[in-house]
Amino acid sequence: MLFGGLIFYLFLLIIRPQDFVPGLVGVRLVLYTMGFLLAIWAGSSVDKRIFRAPQDKFIGLFFVAIIVSTYTVDWMQFTLDTTIEVTKTALLYYFIITIVDSEERFKIATWSILIYTTLIALFAMMTYYGMPVVGFERFYNLYKEEWAIRGSGFIDNPN
Repeated sequence: MLFGGLIFYLFLLIIRPQDFVPGLVGVRLVLYTMGFLLAIWAGSSVDKRIFRAPQDKFIGLFFVAIIVSTYTVDWMQFTLDTTIEVTKTALLYYFIITIVDSEERFKIATWSILIYTTLIALFAMMTYYGMPVVGFERFYNLYKEEWAIRGSGFIDNPN
């Protein structure tokens, strides 16, 4: 169940159906799933050592440095938003290093990431060619003076 939750969490982070599925728009699915997965992870029998290798300590410091670097902006909402985004990434990293404990699980997780990324790339290409599957449209970017799309998932910024 824990590994299935991790794959679902990856799905929510990469595809982000809460951005385009009508019944889910605005729902904070990633945060709810993150909290639920964290609770299951905390109560499971999985080895919870998050500092297994030297790079685990450095990545932890990197996550802290990202959050601390926003304090100079003097904009609390930006710091809060950054903290939430960094926490999602940090939990994903630490979930992966503790839950993905076999070569089979590693292959499944890697292929899931590749398939999800390919899927949103296909959505973006279909949008560019006039078939907006997920409801995003092409628009004219005045700054670059060319047509662009707003993709779905984690590539939702105009390109």
